[in-house]
Amino acid sequence: MAQFEESDYARVAADYSVATPNDLWAAIGFGKYSARQVLNRLAPGLVHQPQESEAAATPASPGADAIRRAVAASGTDSLIVEGQNELLVYRARCCNPIRGEEIIGYVTRGKGVAVHARSCPNVQNLLYEADRRIAVEWARTPEDKDGPKQTYPVRFTVHCDDRAGMLKEITAVISDENTNIRTMETHLGDAGDAQIQFVIDAEDVKHLTRLVQALRRLPGVRDVQRSQKL
Repeated sequence: MAQFEESDYARVAADYSVATPNDLWAAIGFGKYSARQVLNRLAPGLVHQPQESEAAATPASPGADAIRRAVAASGTDSLIVEGQNELLVYRARCCNPIRGEEIIGYVTRGKGVAVHARSCPNVQNLLYEADRRIAVEWARTPEDKDGPKQTYPVRFTVHCDDRAGMLKEITAVISDENTNIRTMETHLGDAGDAQIQFVIDAEDVKHLTRLVQALRRLPGVRDVQRSQKL
């Protein structure tokens, strides 16, 4: 497409309400617009355009977009995404959101939709490009659904006294909450304290909150802190 100038691409990007030509290429890659549509915007009549409604050729407003269900990259997380096409959806590794947290979607270049916890420190850095935001929410699940519930890996650290039986009491609380422990690592401090790091399977925010509160009630536990990263 050497016959087109950068200004031509910028004009078409503006027609589709995207910030830059690079954003337009990303939208084509995601399947939001077809290359045929864009070429005909660049040079009407250059490519034969099948009959289609203007609504299909022009991006709809966010309020008019259809709500579609997409499965995240792990193959287990069910999320609802606002948009016209099926997109790859995945939970951002920087904050590792779990069901029940407020979330926000961000259209990345070439990777699909990254779903962040709204409290993620990176969200403010990402949202300067408002046109990349996309509405996402956790899909509803029937309360009486049979089979194992969806779980999410969560890392947290228990800051506690370094005394005999402490680890046994902590793991007993985790077990009482029907929580699976994936990994565990202990670090001893210099002042009679210890840090025990766990990665557990949490069903949702309520499950995690209940577990953390139970751990904090244990004698000798000083604090429990969740790490957003795994």
